[in-house]
Amino acid sequence: MALRTRLATMTVAAFAAVAVPLAAGAQENAPLERPFSEEKIAAFVGAALDVVQLRDSYSQRIQQAESDAERERLVQEGNAEIRSAVESAEGISLAEYSQIGRAASEDEELNARIVARIEEQMPQ
Repeated sequence: MALRTRLATMTVAAFAAVAVPLAAGAQENAPLERPFSEEKIAAFVGAALDVVQLRDSYSQRIQQAESDAERERLVQEGNAEIRSAVESAEGISLAEYSQIGRAASEDEELNARIVARIEEQMPQ
């Protein structure tokens, strides 16, 4: 498997994991709208790439924190930043982001569409 494909697959797993906590305030039990349009997939990928960067940045800072209180503060700050990034993403709501993330973890075809979009946006 090519490096770009591995990175894209890891990214899909990462944003699917992030989508679950975000769903808590985003109509978690709302029915999934399928199929998702290409515009929604593109908006999801843009937001997801931002989320992954934030998650990676905060993960490093949390690991380097010197106290439990600092770690907790960073977790809360990171979650707020991630929520804000998704809420401010163009073309997708927090609820839609969560729905697509959940659906991608269950639907191989949707996951493949997302991975293809991610690979298009990754540097060569």
